Amino acid sequence: MKILVLGALGMMGKYLIHDLVSSGHDVVASDYQEIGSNILHSWKERIPYFKIDITKPKTFRALDEQHFDSVVLLAGLMPATMSGYHPEKYFEVNTLGTLNVLNFCKEKNIPQIIFMLSHSDMAGYWGQKDAISPYAPPAFVYGNDHSVYSVSKRAAVELIKHFHAECNLKYAVFRCPNIYAWQQDDYFYVNGIKKEIGWRKIVKKACASEDVEIWGDCKIKKDIVYIKDLTWMIRTAIEKQIESSIYNVGTGQASSLEEQILAIIQTFSPKNNPSKIIYRPDINVKLNNHHYDIENVIQELGYKPQYPLQKMFDDMKKEKEELEQA
Repeated sequence: MKILVLGALGMMGKYLIHDLVSSGHDVVASDYQEIGSNILHSWKERIPYFKIDITKPKTFRALDEQHFDSVVLLAGLMPATMSGYHPEKYFEVNTLGTLNVLNFCKEKNIPQIIFMLSHSDMAGYWGQKDAISPYAPPAFVYGNDHSVYSVSKRAAVELIKHFHAECNLKYAVFRCPNIYAWQQDDYFYVNGIKKEIGWRKIVKKACASEDVEIWGDCKIKKDIVYIKDLTWMIRTAIEKQIESSIYNVGTGQASSLEEQILAIIQTFSPKNNPSKIIYRPDINVKLNNHHYDIENVIQELGYKPQYPLQKMFDDMKKEKEELEQA
């Protein structure tokens, strides 16, 4: 199959393209940046690359001679990458950009689109004990730095549903919690301010055999998903040409904060001098349980998670060492 990946230069694009090409698919990569070569060295694969800005429909003309069996829309703007706060950009990129992609699919008779949806449209359910259903209606939480972003992404999903009804465009939408992967950047943005990623800070402490504090309730649980499990889901949805589904991305087994930190120490601390955990339940932090029902992913895609918590961190360690040796 021939697949167009929009937003190919991001973290997810790197892993997805490797997965698709390794599985024998033809891939065309695109992003809004100019890379000056059709050889994307980080993937070690020779694939065609086009500079496409999804907010500018004219740039799609570069693909006039191409035919695709599926489009994967990874391009988007999110709070974790936004310095400052510019909510209008969410609609420009995430909503109107998606509309441009959908019009392109309609014009080119592309049968399927794959879309990434943030799990923040379900934030109103966080804290409940039961797993959140993929069929539950959105439950936004307003008044924070994710609110407008969440609306812009959900509006894009509603546009996708419209094109499904109008021109039978097939779709698979993946509702993603935080996706774990080893990357060189240790930082993200919270309320527009650059901060170090929490679990990466713990990895550094573990490598240095430093004590690790757990603040608040150490039994708080959430879904922890490795990017290689997600790319498997995406590839399988493409291969099966899924008609119309929204999938919660998860492993079927939520992990506690304590379990995460124990796995990091097991993987990254020196065996003869592992980090010690210091429990600080006296420090109040805002954390909520959130766990997702993945039954339709199992039934429709045949999904079987390959990277439980410890295996995920073991694989990350290998990637970390490969980057350090490169």
